[in-house]
Order: sequence, then structure tokens, then C-alpha cells
Amino acid sequence: MIKIQYENETTIDNADPTQTLLEISLQNNIPHVHACGGHARCSTCRVAVTQNLENCEPRNEAECTLAKSKGFAPKIRLACQTRVTGPVTIRRLVIDDEDLRDASETLNSGREKQLAILFSDIRSFTPFTEKNLPYDVVHVMNRYFRRMGDSVQRYNGYIDKYIGDGLMALFGLNDDTISDLEVTSDEQLAAHARRACREAVLAALDMQKELVEVNRYLHHHLDHEFQIGVGIHFGDVIVGDMGHPDKRQFTALGDNVNTASRIESVTKKAAVPLLISQEVHSILEDDLTVHKRFSTKLKGKSGDYRLFSVTEVRDPEAGQRTAPTPVTAAPQASSAPAAAKAPQPMALRRSDLPILEVRRVAEDTLAFLLDTSSLPDFEFVPGQYVNVRIPGVEAARIFSIASASRIKDFILIATRIRQSEYKQRMQALEPGDTLSVGDPEGEFALPADAAQPVVFIAGGIGITPIRSMIEEMVETQVDRPILLFYANRTPEAGAFVAELNEWLGHMPNTSFVPVYSRADAPGAERGRLSGEMIQKHVDSFKSMLADKSLTGDPLYYVVGPDAMTLDTVGMLEQSGVPSDRIVLEAFYGYR
Repeated sequence: MIKIQYENETTIDNADPTQTLLEISLQNNIPHVHACGGHARCSTCRVAVTQNLENCEPRNEAECTLAKSKGFAPKIRLACQTRVTGPVTIRRLVIDDEDLRDASETLNSGREKQLAILFSDIRSFTPFTEKNLPYDVVHVMNRYFRRMGDSVQRYNGYIDKYIGDGLMALFGLNDDTISDLEVTSDEQLAAHARRACREAVLAALDMQKELVEVNRYLHHHLDHEFQIGVGIHFGDVIVGDMGHPDKRQFTALGDNVNTASRIESVTKKAAVPLLISQEVHSILEDDLTVHKRFSTKLKGKSGDYRLFSVTEVRDPEAGQRTAPTPVTAAPQASSAPAAAKAPQPMALRRSDLPILEVRRVAEDTLAFLLDTSSLPDFEFVPGQYVNVRIPGVEAARIFSIASASRIKDFILIATRIRQSEYKQRMQALEPGDTLSVGDPEGEFALPADAAQPVVFIAGGIGITPIRSMIEEMVETQVDRPILLFYANRTPEAGAFVAELNEWLGHMPNTSFVPVYSRADAPGAERGRLSGEMIQKHVDSFKSMLADKSLTGDPLYYVVGPDAMTLDTVGMLEQSGVPSDRIVLEAFYGYR
């Protein structure tokens, strides 16, 4: 005799192993639903085997056929066909008449899948609806959703639902290489994850290209343009037919769906059109061109989440990139000046660069002069970054180039020294050592129009790309109107301050505002950056430009630790700065 425990119900200690689970239930007066009479023609008698699944005999042919059609996980068994060889714990899944009605009407029962989840949303959609006729709104949205849906389907995605002006899509549903999470090999699951994530990111980048055509139509007919945000995450979800019997829909549920939605909501604050999660980045890391990196909170969730802004996906076999997505450092409205074009190589390479010099440029901050004389084609735009590896250290870090592009044969990078293995190894480097450096990447570049006023807001080591831009202006003798905020704890923590003071002092239309949170200094602000502080100096900057008959609303370039950059963007938007006037670069590799 065998012990069978019915979860949250009762226990049978002397079950007959020759009987099916359904027969055992009925013999012991347990009202076990079996709409087809126990002939494997329905799934109403199904149970979840929550303990000791190995004590269940394998599925017979009839149960295998139904389980495959329903997509049942191994632990979901038909009680009318299952016999046991030892103790088990089961949970009945159809309990009453309402369950029975739902079970008979549901074609796709719930099952667990690993999928890539994509959420997209139109920013500032309400003002568009308020100033246009209902017919025009519906017409435009149908045109928009058709274009976005084409992108999803082009990369094998499933359009799950529309939520107002938002869209949710799933990738990996139609992957025939996996059957069930509990029986699929690790290699198959890894290949599935890579395929699903890659298709989701490619679809998101394609959506941005399709948006260009949507906006061309919108601009011509309604004098409007859309900006969208897309968030992508990968993980376990529950999928199945859900809803009222008259309106069932196949969909996905679970915490990972919520995470994807929360990631999308960060895109506006981060001023980027696409963010992917750490999970997606880890799966596709070698194939991605990452524009920005963040570590931030997600609404309703604890802890920090690493997010990545992606602009391209490379073909892993050919070593080539997909056609680049037309994305600048921030989504640019038609009135915003164009940024200088950053050169992007078709295939990324790595080069071993000797260290020419190591020098201390601030408290706990070192600068490294790297020899590029062996690379005559090494070109970059001020504001770009490189990926740096230390020989013998597995991790890599991103460093903005701190020197001007007009100065040939070397580049300058700088870093705060922390307690991580990577930073400690950097501290031990000496002239003559080498670093493995990738080709320049990124779109954090100044607008081509040299008359465009710029407000720089930098925190800590975030000054490095701005140093590159300002030194480039010195080299080319460009007198761009500049207001620079540079925030640090103390004057000793500020890197390159003396150089910046000297350079800006010789430029006629500039203003430099050091900000120290823990110290007083002549000509500096004391305290943390605030909206009021920024606005006060911006007003003075605009007045100075007006006195010189210089016009134009400034662009705001924000760069530094991710928490500081996202907080600053929030302050700027609260003070009325449009998001398309903000260019953002967040550093999260401080460890």
C-alpha cells in the first residue's frame, strides 16, 4: 500500500498501486472532477505532483498526446491515467463547477516558459490626444501599431497585448528546439535564451527605424512627432489562456513581466529609447554596442538594477554589425541641433596599447597616457569611450577618453581607485605595461553647430569626456558658449580642475561653477547640486549671452555616476527643460 497526500485536503495511507490516481480519489470519496469519464479526452482530472514525481509511472500514449497538445509540464499529470509506485503529494487543479467550466473552455493551460518580454510606450501621448480629433488619433495609432507590429513579427515575436498607447510582445514562444524547462538540456536553454533575446533587441531597434517613417507622416499631416521607450527583460513567465470565457487571451504573467514594464518606464528619465536588463545583456554581451549603462531603482522593487542602452547588434558569425539604428545621445526633436557624427568601425577590434605615463590627477584618481602611435587609423569624437581590459583580469571596464582627438599618438583615460580587483590592479600599473583597448564607441558628442550654447553638468570622474570636448575646442580655437558645473565632495577630489580653469579662462563666452558638497572654496558653490542652483547660474549664463547678442536655448550634457545623472535629469525636467534638450552619459563602473 502507498501513501498519497492531497495538498491542503487529506491523506490516504493505504492506496492501491494498481489503481489510477482518479480511481483512488473516487474510492475514498474525494470529489475528483473527470468530465470525460476518465478516458484521457479532457484535462479536468489533472493534478500537480508537488513531491516525489519520480514515483509516478511514465505517461502512457494517451496521456502523452493530450499533455503535448496542452503544453503540460512534467509535474502536471492526468489522474485518470497515472499510477504510482511510491508515496507522492498531489494537488487537484480542478476543484468545483466553475473550475470545470474554465478548464473545458481553455485551449492553452498554464505552463512555464523562459521568454524575452518587450514593452514599448509613446512618451507624452496625452497632449497628442488632447489637440487632435478622435478620428485622427485612431487613424494614426493604427498606422503606428501596424509599423511596430511588423517589427515584432519580422523577428518572430508574438504581440501579446496593447495597453493604451503601449505594446507588449513576447519572444521565444515559437522555439521548437525546447520542450519543457524541466527536461530541456542546459545547452538548448542557452541557445533558446540567446535566440529570444537577440530577436527581441533586433525588433526593438527595428521599431525605432519604423518610427522614423511614422514620424515623417505625422510631421507632414499633424505637425507632431512621437518618441518611444522600449524595455526588454528575459526570464521565467507563466503563459496560457486567461480572462473571461467570452474574452480569453493568450498572455504571460509573472514578476519578470512586471520587470520589463518597469525597465521601459526608466527610458524617459534616462533619455534613451531602449533599455535592456542585466539578464539580456549577459546573454548577448559580446554582440552588443552599448551606448549607456545605468544602475538604478525600479518602481515597486527593491535593490538596484543594471540597465543598458543598446544601439546595435553585431552578427556573431560575420563579426559585423547590423545596420546602425539612427539614435543620437538623446532623442532629438526636429528643432534640436544635430550632433557631430561619431566614427564607428564596422567590426570592433582590440589593441594592446603601452602605458606612457601614470599620474595622479586628484584624490584617489589616476590618469593613464596610452600610446596609440601604432594605430594610424585610431579616430574618435570627443565624448566617446573605450572598453579596457587588464591582462590577467577577467572583467573589463568602460572609460571615456579624456584627451582631444586632434592630439595624435596617444589618448588619456582616468579612473577613481576603489577596492575592487580591477581598480587595485590599475593602481599597480606602471609605464611600459599594456592595456587591451577596444575601438572607440558611443554617441555622447557635441552638436556640429559651434554657436549652440551648452550647459555641462559633471559629477566626479564624469568630467573625463567633458575634458576631451573642452581641450578639443582649445585645439581648434572654437569659442562655443559653455556653462560648466563640476560637482565633487571637496576641491581635492576634483580631477583636471586647474586645466579646466585655465582653458575656460581664455574662452570669452564661458562660465565655470565648481560645486563641493563637503567644503567651502572661493568661487564655488557649497552643497549638493539642486534645481535652484542650476537655474540660478543658467539664468546668469543666458543673460551674459543676451548681452553679447548670442541666442539659442542651451543643450544640457549630464555625465557622472548613474544616480547623480538620473537625479539631475529629473531636476532639469522639473524646472521645465524638455527631455530632447538633455544629453546623458551615466557611469556605473565605479567598483
